[in-house]
Amino acid sequence: MKLVSFSLRPVAPFRLDYTVWALRRRPDNIVDQWEALDALPDEKAETKLLSLKGVGRWSAQYVLLRGLGRLGVFPGDDVGGRAKLKEWLGIKVPLDYAGVGRTVARWHPYGGFMYFHLFLKNLRAKGFLPAERQEVPV
Repeated sequence: MKLVSFSLRPVAPFRLDYTVWALRRRPDNIVDQWEALDALPDEKAETKLLSLKGVGRWSAQYVLLRGLGRLGVFPGDDVGGRAKLKEWLGIKVPLDYAGVGRTVARWHPYGGFMYFHLFLKNLRAKGFLPAERQEVPV
């Protein structure tokens, strides 16, 4: 995980496992309610996820983006994502969580696409992805 981490900092490999573990042990059995969670608007789904012990704003937004496919969600607390956004746009002042939200609002509802674009751009720059598009034989 460290090699493909957005910020290339060590990442707790148990974060997702712990989240799933916590979801399964909830009295309301939220795992069985995944479809119900999926039906909620982003803000309500995030609030539901934040109610879980050990799940913070970054984790909740990342689950929305990656787990539920909410492509409008840019995890604003992702330090690496924030730094790459700032660098890509040539922003000179520090970006906090609210600043990230204001910045990506122009791409609503595609902020998550921007997050993935910056993530893949970073992987390509680090040499983890090919620089040129490669044709796949059919």
